[in-house]
Order: sequence, then C-alpha cells, then structure tokens
Amino acid sequence: MKKIIPLIIIAFCCVVSGNITTVSVLPEMLHRPGAGLGYMGKVSYTLEIKRDDLNLPEYDSIIVSLEIVPASGGAPLELESVEGAVGVIHLLPKQPTREIFFRLKGTPSGKYVARVKINAIETEVMKKTKAMTKEATKTQMVGMLSGIATGLYDEGAFFHQPGMTTASGKLADIWTADGPHGLNGVRGGEATAFLTCGGMACTWDTSAAFEQGVAIGEEFRKDGRNVCLGPSVNIVTNPQGGRAFEYYSEDSYLTAKMAAAQVRGLATRGVIAAIKHFAVNNKETDRENLNAVIDERSLHELYLPQYKECVVNGGALGCMTAYNKVNGQYCTDSKYLVEDILRNTWGFLGYTMSDWDAKVNDVTLATCVKYGADQLLPKVRYNEGHFTNIVDAQNKAKHILYANGKAGLMTAGYNRYAYETKFMSQEKRELVRRLGARALVLAKNDGNVLPIPKTGKKIFITGATYTAGGTRQSQYNNKKEHEVARLGGGDSFNWESSLVAPPNDRRISPKQGITEYITKLTAADKTTIVDNMYSADYIIVATGAHNEGEGMDRPDMKVFDDAVVQQALQVTTAKTIVLYTGGSASLPGNWSNAPAILICFGPGQE
Repeated sequence: MKKIIPLIIIAFCCVVSGNITTVSVLPEMLHRPGAGLGYMGKVSYTLEIKRDDLNLPEYDSIIVSLEIVPASGGAPLELESVEGAVGVIHLLPKQPTREIFFRLKGTPSGKYVARVKINAIETEVMKKTKAMTKEATKTQMVGMLSGIATGLYDEGAFFHQPGMTTASGKLADIWTADGPHGLNGVRGGEATAFLTCGGMACTWDTSAAFEQGVAIGEEFRKDGRNVCLGPSVNIVTNPQGGRAFEYYSEDSYLTAKMAAAQVRGLATRGVIAAIKHFAVNNKETDRENLNAVIDERSLHELYLPQYKECVVNGGALGCMTAYNKVNGQYCTDSKYLVEDILRNTWGFLGYTMSDWDAKVNDVTLATCVKYGADQLLPKVRYNEGHFTNIVDAQNKAKHILYANGKAGLMTAGYNRYAYETKFMSQEKRELVRRLGARALVLAKNDGNVLPIPKTGKKIFITGATYTAGGTRQSQYNNKKEHEVARLGGGDSFNWESSLVAPPNDRRISPKQGITEYITKLTAADKTTIVDNMYSADYIIVATGAHNEGEGMDRPDMKVFDDAVVQQALQVTTAKTIVLYTGGSASLPGNWSNAPAILICFGPGQE
C-alpha cells in the first residue's frame, strides 16, 4: 500500500542570509497520485528582500532550487518535474510567500527533508544603477525623460533618447521603434513583416512566439534600436476593435503565455519589450476620452493577467500606458495602476512611458512626477521645474538606467548594431512562412474541399486581399520544373513546393471589384492558376475585414468584397475556398457559405 509521505524537517541554505529578512520552509503533505500523475507535492517558502534608500532591492537576481532528501541522509530523490517559484524568480513585494510544486519520479517511502536553497545576487547593472543615480545631476536625469530631435519623427523627438555618463559608468544612447510585429520606421531598407499578435496566437505555441521575438530583435539591432514598442497585449473584447489584429486574443491566459514568450525572445537580442497599452484599452474610437468602469475581480482576472505574466515571468522592462481612463483616472498618472499594481505588487523594475500626447489627471504633472509614467511622449513635457524634489527625478532615472543596463547599454564597448543580419533575409522569410503556415486556422471544410490536389486541377484567385503587383505566374505541383518565373517575373528559380512572395515587390491593394489576372499554365500534369473562373476547378477568394486601424474602430462587422464571394459561389462547376484575413469577427454572409474557409489572422508577409 502506498503511503502519504510527510515532509517534516525544515532545511535552508542561502549565501546572503544576512540581508534576507525572512526565510522559512513550511511543511506540506505529499499527496497520493491521481490519474497516473505520480506523487506530487508542494513546498512553500517566504522570502523578503530589503530595499535601500533609492527604494531599490538589495538583490535583483534570485535563484531558488529544491531538493527532497531522506531524513536519515542519502542522495536526493529524483524529481520528474518542478514548477512554480523555482529557478530564476521574480521578486513580488507584496507576496513574500512563494510555492514550489513538484512531482517525484518513482515511489517514495519514509520521511524526507525539503531543502530550499536561495542564491541572491546584486548584479553589476543594479550596482551601477544605484551609483549612477546618486551621481547624476538633475539636468542629466530629466534629460532622459524625453528625447533628441534627430530628423526621424522630429516633432516628437522620441525615438532617440540621451544616455548618461557619471563617475561610476556610462549608459549608451537609447534608440526606440514601434514594432509589435516587426520593425517600423527602419532607417535603411525594408524590415520583415512578421505575424501579427492575432496571427501568432493561432499557433498556440509559445516556442513560436519566442522564436519570432528573437528574429524581430535581430532586425531591431540591425537598425541600431534597443527598445521595441510591443507586443500589444490588450484583450479583444470588442469585435469591432480597430486594433484587434494587433492583440493576441480574447483569452487573457493565452495572451499572457504568448506575449511573455515574445518578450523573452526580444530580450535575448538585447531589446527591451515595452508591453502596451496598460490597461483596459479595448476600444479605439475616442480612446483619449473613454472611461473603463470595471470591478476589481474582473480587472485582475481578465484584463491584467497578461501584463503580470510579461513582468513576472517574461522579464518585461518596458510598459506603455493607455490613453483611456480606468475607473475615472487616466492611466498615465494613475497611482493605482502604475505604482500600486505594476511596481509595488508585481515588482516591476523597468520604466514606463505614456502613449502619444496622452492626457493626465493632474495637468500640473505633479501626480505624474510622483507616481506616473517615467517618460511623457512624444514631445518634451517634463522639465527641471517639475522636479523640485531630487528624489522624484532619481525615481524615474533609475528605472530607465536599470532597464537599459539590463539590455546591455552599460557594457563597455556596447555595439548597438550587434546583429548585422539582412532585413528580410532568406532565413527570416522562411521563418515567417513556417510560422505563418502554422497560424492558419481551417474553420470549415465541407466535402473535404481541401487540400487541393497537386495535379490536374485549375485554380482561379481573386478578392480584395489578393495583393501583389504585375503579372503573377506560379506552379503548384510536385514535379521538378526548371526556369519557373517567380511572382512579378524577373530572375528564374528552380521548382518550389509552394508559392513564396517575392522579397522586393511592393504591395498594391486593388479597389473593390477589381480582379488581378494570372498567366495561364496549360501543362496537363500540373495544377495551374488560370485567368477565367468559369474554367476553374477551384476558386480562391481572399477577403475579410479591412476597415480597421489605430484611432478608429470598425464601423460595422461586414466582410469587405463579399459580392466577389457571391459571384464565385454561382460557378457551380468550381469549389470555392475563402481566405479570411483581418478583423476579430465578422457577420455571416456569402463568405461564410463557402464550402471551405481558411482563417488567416495576419500570418506575415509570406
């Protein structure tokens, strides 16, 4: 008979115990296995870290490990899995008691000791942050709260911010760009268009989000940027939301896991992710004047978990506040959101910034100086006169110093162009193609219309989102063909298993009702693209919702170009396939009557 094993002996090791105020390990019971899951248990421990005169933690890198050993001595038990507050952990100021969950491999017998080892470290970045903050002048610190006019978005002077040099160290200048799904405002060349957050969510794969974060980070560093304004992590609660494509999901858990993975990917390339728009920014029309009235439970269970996940487990070091109010208070200088929740509850050590020209509750900026965004963007709004107390300037400067220091900007010989990759390199394009294919959702496939046979069929392609200039020619077969012209003509390439967009062609969006015609391929052993829908075996209609964008919600939920789908459905000799892109939801119509529907929520440029 299997026994319930009590963990009765408390043991603790810590290399810096003198400055950790409380550590205790509470005994828990190891429960019987259920549904074949094995023996599982929980260990709780309490960890409190002192803060210094700058209100910064004594230690900013905490590593926790767990061992379960026999009480009588001997080798530790083998653990099949360990989860929770273990490994590199994030400090939660208001939650000192943390939990580790474990599952044993094999069957235990007897009494055991739970050993929690805590290794607390003050990183060099934290040491320099503290020293430089104390040495900096008010002019230096306030100078970091806006930017330098450099010719790129001069009116805002935001995308280039000054660094700082003191006796204790140097922080390189900070360069920022927009980029939830790729570098925006590239200074040379054209950056890769990656999957939108909505498209990425459809993969349900955090490793894909991490991989995309790494790739985006490389292109940011290629352009000399180290701060990415994104990912966008608001919840899609409004089906007509103008930026629904830019957000992951209506599911805060899915959003949290995917966004945190992209944040971690960006960080591997020395790029700070500024998660946005904090908080409850779910509507675009009149967003500067909206007031989101929401109860505490809904706020914390539905609208904030993804932000917390990005901070606590993603390591986000940037956060952009939203335009709107939450319960009557503008987000940008909301003490409750920025100070009480983001910093004092989640332990956020990075820096905050406002959205463009965001309104504040206190027009004198006194509240913002004390509790609000560290940077008011895009124009210079903070000045030295606002900071009558040097401590307030230090509180903002230390956040910017620490975050950018963690991104490498305090390192001697820092090279902002560390990744001399090509924009839209073949590697990046293949990544977008691979991840984009995984993001496609087969919503309907009556009569097994899909997949299309690779031989002997004719395809006609039309629709408002079928977008590329010039004459297209392509093949869809599994026989090797030489000298096949790619889209737009030009050089010739060997056979490819599926269509790939050209790297340098620009998008031309046809107006409603215009169809782009394709050169007809007539070889009998190929599935070909034809220029007459009435001779086609398959009609592919690319349509969707395209009246969305920043600053304005969709006026309705209609599908753009639905009449083209109706025309295609009237061709009874062909099977119609709808490619739906854009918009989180749309009303039924001709498009939803097609036998096959493939949902494409922003799968990237390929």
